[in-house]
Amino acid sequence: MVDMRGRGHSVRETASELGRAPASVQLWLSRYDETGELNNAPRPGRPRCTTRDEDERFCGRALQNPTHSVPRLLVECGPDRPAMGARTALRRLRAGGLRLRTAKNSDIGLSLPRVRESRLRWARDENRMWAGLFDHTVYVDESCFCTFNNYRRRVWARMGMRERVGHWVRRSGRVSVSVFGGLVGSRLTLLVDLPKKCTSWQLAQALRDSGWWDEVRAELGEGEVRVQLDNAPIHTGPGMREFRTAQPEFGRAVTFQPPYSPDLNPIEHVWARMKRVLRERVFNSTASLRAAGREAWELTARAYAVLSGAELEKRAWGRALFATAFEPPGGQIFFFHLLAHKDKSYE
Repeated sequence: MVDMRGRGHSVRETASELGRAPASVQLWLSRYDETGELNNAPRPGRPRCTTRDEDERFCGRALQNPTHSVPRLLVECGPDRPAMGARTALRRLRAGGLRLRTAKNSDIGLSLPRVRESRLRWARDENRMWAGLFDHTVYVDESCFCTFNNYRRRVWARMGMRERVGHWVRRSGRVSVSVFGGLVGSRLTLLVDLPKKCTSWQLAQALRDSGWWDEVRAELGEGEVRVQLDNAPIHTGPGMREFRTAQPEFGRAVTFQPPYSPDLNPIEHVWARMKRVLRERVFNSTASLRAAGREAWELTARAYAVLSGAELEKRAWGRALFATAFEPPGGQIFFFHLLAHKDKSYE
C-alpha cells in the first residue's frame, strides 16, 4: 500500500487493486504516517476481574477448607464472592501455588509418648527380636474385604506438601466379608471365615470350629512357637481370654505387639497384596466375594512359597528395623521408625 501510494495511486485505486475496503487502506496508511510501521497496536486486553488481595483471600480459604471443590469455595464466599467463574478461580488457585494432592495419612500412634516407649521396650526384648524364631512365629490378624473402601480425599495443598485431613470418605456398596489368617515364615495358615462385626467370642468360636490352632501346631511340629497379635479388642476381649485359658499352649505362645504398630506385623503385606488383586473386580454377592478372597489367598500363598524364610525375615525385619532402639555412649536413646510401605518384589 505504501509503495502504491508512492507511485501515485489513490486510496480507492489501491483498495480496488488489493481487494480491501477504502476505509481499511486509509487506516493503515494513516498509521504508517503516524508510527512509521504497519504493526498492530498493542491491545490492553481483558480487564482483570479480581484484585491481588482477593486472589490471596481465595487461596487462604482453599487452605482452610482443603477438601472443598472450587464451585463450593465460590459459594462459601457469600457476599464477598469475587467476580469470577469456576475456571478462572481454578487458574487463580494454581497461580497461587496450590495443587490437588492426596491427603497424607496421619501417624496418630507415634505422637503419643506411651506408644514410643512401648515400641522401645518391645525392641529391646532380645527373646522376641533375635531368638531366631521367625520361622516359628505365627503373625496373625483379621481383615475385611468389601466392595466399598475407605480412601483418602484429594485436598488443596501447597506444591511440595501433603496436607493431613482427619476424616475419610466411604464409597457406596454393601458386600463385605471378614477373614482371619496368619503367616509362618513363607507359608500361610488356614483361612478362617468370620461373621460381620465379629466379637472376641465369635472369633474364639470360629477358631474352635475350624481347628486353626491344631493345624498350625501340627504343621510346625515340636519346638517353641510364638503367636503375634495386635491389641485390638477382638484379640484381648473375654472370648479370646477364655480361649487362651482352654488352650494353654496357645495362651503361652501369644505375644502382643506394641499399639499403633502395624508395620511390625508382616501379615499386613499379605492383606495388602490380596486387596490389590480384588480391587479391580466387581462382586454382586457375599458368596462370590468370599470365593474370590480364598482364591486370592491361595495365589498369595503360592507367591510366598518361592521365598525362603530367611529372605522374608530380611525383607520384613530388615526394612522395618524392628523399631530398633540403641543407646550411644552418651546415653541418649535414638528411636527409629520406618512406616510400612509397599514391597514391589511381591507384586
